[in-house]
Amino acid sequence: MRCFMISVTLGIWLLVGCGSSASTSGASDAGSKADASTSDVQAGDALASDTLPGDTSGGDSQGDTASLPLKWQGPCELDRRVGRFEVLQDAEYGSSVSGNVADRIDALQVLVAKESQGACKLWQRKAAVCTPGCTGSQQCVRNAGCQPFPAPVDVGKVTITGLVKPVVMTAKGANKDYFFTDFDADPYAAGSEIALSVSGNPTVAFGLDGYGVTPLSVPNKSGTLQKGKAFSLDWQPAAKVAGVLVHLSLNVDQHGLTPVTLTCDVEDTGHLEVPVALTDALLGYGVSGAATAWLQRQTVDSMPVSAAWESGCVELIVGSKVALQVLAQ
Repeated sequence: MRCFMISVTLGIWLLVGCGSSASTSGASDAGSKADASTSDVQAGDALASDTLPGDTSGGDSQGDTASLPLKWQGPCELDRRVGRFEVLQDAEYGSSVSGNVADRIDALQVLVAKESQGACKLWQRKAAVCTPGCTGSQQCVRNAGCQPFPAPVDVGKVTITGLVKPVVMTAKGANKDYFFTDFDADPYAAGSEIALSVSGNPTVAFGLDGYGVTPLSVPNKSGTLQKGKAFSLDWQPAAKVAGVLVHLSLNVDQHGLTPVTLTCDVEDTGHLEVPVALTDALLGYGVSGAATAWLQRQTVDSMPVSAAWESGCVELIVGSKVALQVLAQ
């Protein structure tokens, strides 16, 4: 059984229903973890593939797929996400576990979907406009008006099992951050089943699942983004596991007022090509500062929670991350 409840300011008790994990047939009890969205592009869509975790109908049908119980519900929609935890294998910058939860969404993290083609999308960070304007203690939330800024929540003790060493974290500092970096190398063994749970706070209870993905290997980490040309990447593919995708994030406008990020979520085939239409559109929004880009093999799990003013969502990402060097021309 899985559930989440959280108490926030003014002593309000917030609760969402409990349910069991989804089965391989896709059946679940009412109130179980949120289903991933497969709708067309719209504001608030999650930064993830339109393919549900475990659904390989949209990918390459060749090769074996590991037989695992379907546990991963995919990412939160951006206009519902109030918390995220990450378990990352990163050979260059070091492996880590991190996360935090807030009592409501951060409006600036709700990107607006601009264009989509295939498995790739363009997302724009654009502030909402409220009339009349909000006070200094409020944020303008699209379709919700002026709301208080999010406040961090101490969810108690966070335990993650399935890693190479026990990880038990408590909230640190004013931002109630959770983090653990004491790994000698990889944080998990490939193929391990990973689970996150919280305890110690009587007002909070939730659990999320993940999978130890094979470390990502990218032979050529450099690339050039040029107008009129598709952008492609190659990596060493791993044995196919239902629900494991490869995620690309690319931003070339670091100093723009409304920067746009390109994301793609594809099957682990070893090759990704961003269509010319999207590379041209991305460059057309502006180029400033050094581009930031990374590729990550990952699983994403999520479940609904209650936020202060509307239902929210928390998620767990387990991934292997490689930073890329991309030159925009």
